[in-house]
Amino acid sequence: MQTEVSTSAFTALLQQEGYLDIETKVARANFTSKPHTHPFDVRALILEGSFTLICGDKTLTCGPGEQFALTRDIEHVESYGAQDVTYLVGRRHPVTA
Repeated sequence: MQTEVSTSAFTALLQQEGYLDIETKVARANFTSKPHTHPFDVRALILEGSFTLICGDKTLTCGPGEQFALTRDIEHVESYGAQDVTYLVGRRHPVTA
C-alpha cells in the first residue's frame, strides 16, 4: 500500500537519509533509455506522469505520489509514459576518503 507524501516531507526524508543532491526534473514522454548505471544511490517521488524502471527481470511502474529507490551501480533501463514525467529526485553520492 502506497502512502501519499508531500514534496516537503519527501525532501526532508531525503536530507535525513543523506540524499543531499536534490532537484525536480522533467523527463520527455515516450522515451526509453539504454541500459546504464549511476555512480550514486537514487530515491525519487513521481509528481506527474508514469515512470517504469527495469532491473534485470524486475519491472516497477510508478505514477503520481509513488516513489522508488535504486542503489548505485545497478544496471537498469528507464522508460517514460505517454506524457512528460515530473519527479523529485535525490542522489546520495558515496563518501570518498
